[in-house]
Amino acid sequence: MTSPYAAASAADEVLSALASLQDEPQRVCELWDRDPSAVHFGSGGHVYRGAGHIALAVQAGVPGILLHRLDGPEVSIVGDVAWVVSGVGDGETERLTAVLVRTADGWHVIHIHQSQAAGTGRPGGI
Repeated sequence: MTSPYAAASAADEVLSALASLQDEPQRVCELWDRDPSAVHFGSGGHVYRGAGHIALAVQAGVPGILLHRLDGPEVSIVGDVAWVVSGVGDGETERLTAVLVRTADGWHVIHIHQSQAAGTGRPGGI
């Protein structure tokens, strides 16, 4: 799904960049922005800061650094910043928020946050 804030072609570029994080370990390091403040919050509660730290996590095979299939991603873009909200895998057990910036050589991830889905309805049924 594309929000009113995202042109279809730019949204496709963002989703294509994130899709390569699913099964291409070498691309993970290329797609992370070189800014040392770029951060990945894993669903296991671990935090990885900067492309170098993320590269070490990829080499070590840390679960969750490579994304699983996105389920129902929604892309929003304002200027050179994009954010994606999506389920991960089956969309019922894990969710993801990713923030990307557009640079001269394409879209780069500056933040990913994965977390476990609640598994139950919202309190109060809302």
